[in-house]
Amino acid sequence: MLDSSTQEFTRSKLKLRDDLIFTAQRNGGDALCHIEDPPRGKFFRIGFAEYTFLSLLDGKTSVAQALTLTARALGPNAFTERESTSICRWLLENKLVDSAAGPIHQPTAQSNLTQRLNPFWSKIPLCRPDRVLDWSKLFIGWTQSAAMGLIAIPLIVAGIVTVAGEWDRFQSSSTDVFSPGNWLWMGLAWLMLKLIHEVSHAIACKRHGGEVREMGVIFILFAPLAYVDVTSCWRFRARWQRIHTAAAGMMSELVLASVAALLWARTDSVVLGRFLHDVMLMASLTTLLFNANPLMRFDGYYILSDLLDLPNLYGTSSAYVRNLTARVFLGRQAPPLRECGVKALFVKCYGVAALVWRVVICVSLTMGASVMFHGAGIALAALGIVLWLGGPLVGCVTSIRREVRTRPHVLSRLIGSTTAVSLACVAVLMYVPWPGGHTVPGIVEFDPLEVVRTDTSGFVRRVHVSDGELVMAGTLLVELENQDLEAEVRDLELSLEQSRARHRVHMRKQEIASAQIEESLAESINQRLADKRAELAGLSIRAPVSGRVMSRHLETLVDTYLKAGSELASIGNDRNVVFRMAVHQNTFDVVNAAIGSGVSIRLQSGDVLEGTVREVVPRASHQPTHPALCAPNCGPLAVTVDAGDDGSNSELRLTTPHFSGRVAIDSADANLHPGQLGMVAVHSSHESLAGGVYNRLYHWFHAFHAAARRSIH
Repeated sequence: MLDSSTQEFTRSKLKLRDDLIFTAQRNGGDALCHIEDPPRGKFFRIGFAEYTFLSLLDGKTSVAQALTLTARALGPNAFTERESTSICRWLLENKLVDSAAGPIHQPTAQSNLTQRLNPFWSKIPLCRPDRVLDWSKLFIGWTQSAAMGLIAIPLIVAGIVTVAGEWDRFQSSSTDVFSPGNWLWMGLAWLMLKLIHEVSHAIACKRHGGEVREMGVIFILFAPLAYVDVTSCWRFRARWQRIHTAAAGMMSELVLASVAALLWARTDSVVLGRFLHDVMLMASLTTLLFNANPLMRFDGYYILSDLLDLPNLYGTSSAYVRNLTARVFLGRQAPPLRECGVKALFVKCYGVAALVWRVVICVSLTMGASVMFHGAGIALAALGIVLWLGGPLVGCVTSIRREVRTRPHVLSRLIGSTTAVSLACVAVLMYVPWPGGHTVPGIVEFDPLEVVRTDTSGFVRRVHVSDGELVMAGTLLVELENQDLEAEVRDLELSLEQSRARHRVHMRKQEIASAQIEESLAESINQRLADKRAELAGLSIRAPVSGRVMSRHLETLVDTYLKAGSELASIGNDRNVVFRMAVHQNTFDVVNAAIGSGVSIRLQSGDVLEGTVREVVPRASHQPTHPALCAPNCGPLAVTVDAGDDGSNSELRLTTPHFSGRVAIDSADANLHPGQLGMVAVHSSHESLAGGVYNRLYHWFHAFHAAARRSIH
């Protein structure tokens, strides 16, 4: 087997694989050649000079002889021996050649089995749909026409405008997306959208003369995703045809999302509205986050690579990262990039960014698997780690052993480089402060806040104010009615008159003792009557102070029965507002240390305020700081619902205890009013990068675990 790091290329006799397909193309005024690797579904692009050199690699001509013949044919445009060595390395790395030493391209059954066993990413081909698509193109081919594209753009704009106008309703509907009762609708929407997405790719490819070799399913953590093989689009001579093929799936989903938005805004059906909401969410958000993400080899990647004229961006950037690593740790001379200038810089940056993104995805999927399927999730995560890291680690160890065998001095460089990089990473993680801050949710409230309660039980008959209305002290707010109490007052008034009449009769008859007894009885009745009249007066509830009324459900209380002490509303002064925080127990120390320090408050409206942390109550509770902060009310805090003993009443309880904190707002704002949700950014100079990463992963892990358990149960 040839080794690209040790082989003497000038003496080697390489042979291009027989199954490669070469296609001549022109890009502007440049003559180019596309190399198609059908077994692996890969495409490469080379220039005319490179093609001249490659065409001489027939397994009988050495690299040195091929270079000489190329120099004769190209003259001053021929490349140097070093450049030819770089080309040979590139051929070997991409498994495009065989040699007398043995075949380079040897896909093994073991590697295929590893891919199928990977629980996080497995690809299963199902059929070859090319003939079916030839027939179906006659009926649905118009969906990928230019005229349809002109219709799609204003339709998508209309959908965006519709959702923006109904944003509060859309946001409130999103709280039930992951409820167990919605799983069926989400599953149906998901399957429908992904099937349409992939069929759109296939139809677009067929319209431009391509072929669809394969269709199947990719399972990402057991979540199914359809796929079609449209790599034949790289044969298209027009760049816009390839871009259209890659973008067809996303455009179809965005059009469906727009149609769903227009129907959703006009439907009164709860079931249909939920289904349309799921279609909107998955056809827009998930499409833009995943399919349009250029760091993953989905639609966005292929669009970007074609726009930048980099047909093998992912492979080239990955090879650059590998070569850079080998240069740092093993001192191996890295071949220069074939790209130059701005493109070379982009390839380098893309390689690093794609590597970081792969690590993030792997960590996220591993953590997600560990909290699923009860105890089996841990074993699943362990299996995924072994399958992901096992192969690269074995290859890395093998490469190091080979390097050490041929160049013993590399071992000292490897040890020194590894030690230096490890110490640098530890120093950065432990001593560099965390650049971000902890975000703490909260709500704008009056301080002090006067709570208005009922003094007497009764039915609500009239409501004289509404939420947000300014009132003066003594203003009538609500009128209650209690017929039993009114009857008691009338009975006591009658009893008092009767007692007084009996007292007068006893006095006329000179029955002094009886008169004194009746007088005492009248005083007792009069005292009870005064108490009942006070209760009766309590049926008219007035504002205890001047300020703004706060109650979202006051108008709905008409004809409902309220017990004495029930909360009706709250009244506060617009000039006295604070930001009330709900502090998670993991961030208590950071927030508590920030007492007296300035913080930034970002409201949901987009306004940013400055404030000062005044206090954090050192007692955690499962009771929400404010109902608006709870997830069922579109808030950020996860809660559970505890039903009462009779099952009629329910209480919201936080899944994890939270502390209550108060932030004084430094500057008044005309648009500031109680009930606005927001987040406080609290920075800590004592938190290192390692601590910041750990705390956030820990918090995310437990939040995800709690959500998974709630969904299961």
